[in-house]
Amino acid sequence: MLWGGMIERALLLCPATVTGGPHAIHQLSLALNQRGLPTQIAYYAHDPCSPR
Repeated sequence: MLWGGMIERALLLCPATVTGGPHAIHQLSLALNQRGLPTQIAYYAHDPCSPR
């Protein structure tokens, strides 16, 4: 096993926006899944009042 049994799964946090970030997170998820590490993606809403 590539991860040495230390990591069972990964949770990726994804902003619910239309940018390149979510696309990259989905690509990362696919790459990890293909290497045997199950992933989940959790979406969060961007707070318009917070500074970028």
